[in-house]
Amino acid sequence: MKYDFLNQLFNEEDEFEDLFQDFDFNLLESSDFKEDAVREEIVFPILKKN
Repeated sequence: MKYDFLNQLFNEEDEFEDLFQDFDFNLLESSDFKEDAVREEIVFPILKKN
């Protein structure tokens, strides 16, 4: 499971699968997906969840 490290951190099995279910992880390979996009699409939802 690609969210194992996050699930261990927060001790909830499905939380991060739900949080990123609509996110296309292939975007991470794009040179157009820069730091601000990572912050908005990945970091902010994690911080908001807590």
